[in-house]
Amino acid sequence: MSTNERQVVESRTRRSSRRREAIGPAGRVKPAAAKAAGRPAGERRGVVRGELIEAARVVVLERGSGGAGIREIARRAGVNPAMVHYYFGDRESLLLAMLDAAVEPLLNTVRDWSRSAPDGPPAIHGFISTVHAVIAERPWLPHLIVREILGHEGQLRERFIEHFASRGRGILVGLIRAEQAAGRLRRDLDAVALALSLISLTLFPFLALPVTERLYRFSIDNKTLAGQAEHTARVFLEGAGA
Repeated sequence: MSTNERQVVESRTRRSSRRREAIGPAGRVKPAAAKAAGRPAGERRGVVRGELIEAARVVVLERGSGGAGIREIARRAGVNPAMVHYYFGDRESLLLAMLDAAVEPLLNTVRDWSRSAPDGPPAIHGFISTVHAVIAERPWLPHLIVREILGHEGQLRERFIEHFASRGRGILVGLIRAEQAAGRLRRDLDAVALALSLISLTLFPFLALPVTERLYRFSIDNKTLAGQAEHTARVFLEGAGA
């Protein structure tokens, strides 16, 4: 055998050995080989995860969570369906991550505002304006809540109640009680009931948007929201009686 022939044989032997090392028992690709075969590396990992969450939100808004299949979500994100399992484990975990990404900014903004909220009537007005501002940036959020939280099936309802609504309730009730303690709200009224009244006045126009925009001239624009926040605060603080 010539020198050249020996080099060719040795090269083939090394390649074959590397292939065997990449293959585990029963012909399964080992993790390192799988990663090289298509898993995103470095900064791209965070991008792909975010794209899957965004695609899940779009599909859920169009079809509901029951119609949001892994293949369709992956197709919208432009990735292999295997990436859903890689990043989230299963479809349900992806949907929960989607809900977290959708609602967490609202809760965080309200929480941060409450920690520096001014005393007096501006506190109530500030709460309403803060909620309005976040929804104005995410106008699809009320539809998601109506469809997936308040709807008959409500597949994401428990997650919403446990992780978001309960925390939001604590923030709002705390604000109401602080205003009562300062003598700016009536102390003979139940703080929880007042919190329910305030959140109802604040959110209903958004949740009923298909009706309110046609019959009550409500729209998600800065001028309308500023006027609605002022009106809601006055009704809550002063009442509508003559």
